[in-house]
Amino acid sequence: MNCWTDTTLKTQEIYDLLKKINPNTIVHFNQQVQDGINIKYFPTDIVNGEERTPPENGHQPNRQIGTGNYYLPFEYEITSQRCDARTLGHGLMQGSVWFTYPDSKFYPVDNLFRYIKQNFDRVGSNILLSTAPDRKASLYAEVFLFSLMTLYDY
Repeated sequence: MNCWTDTTLKTQEIYDLLKKINPNTIVHFNQQVQDGINIKYFPTDIVNGEERTPPENGHQPNRQIGTGNYYLPFEYEITSQRCDARTLGHGLMQGSVWFTYPDSKFYPVDNLFRYIKQNFDRVGSNILLSTAPDRKASLYAEVFLFSLMTLYDY
């Protein structure tokens, strides 16, 4: 992310190193919570809004940066759980957390579905659904995906 570490490497150097190791690697510098209008770290192969969907008028994946034109799809990350006492709290879903806590509960599927649909309606390209097992070691993702398929009549 280039913001959680004490390093002398610049974003370009990190990107170049990863591409040298494996040219087919998709490099994703976390853009932090934002709607994708601004690009905070470049080069990157994906613009991540984290807990924010693309702007209402849609994500513009083709970007002119310097003298180059780049295709930068938008990735939206959503968490399946909420815990008001330990919130990430920067995005659309208040109380969202990446991990299971004793007082965690799952977001209703229709809430998750609404934001996932909004991402795709606004030209988002990818969804990262952050899930964790509940206290009984059940994975909510299976229930969520089944419900999503049911909503779309798959």
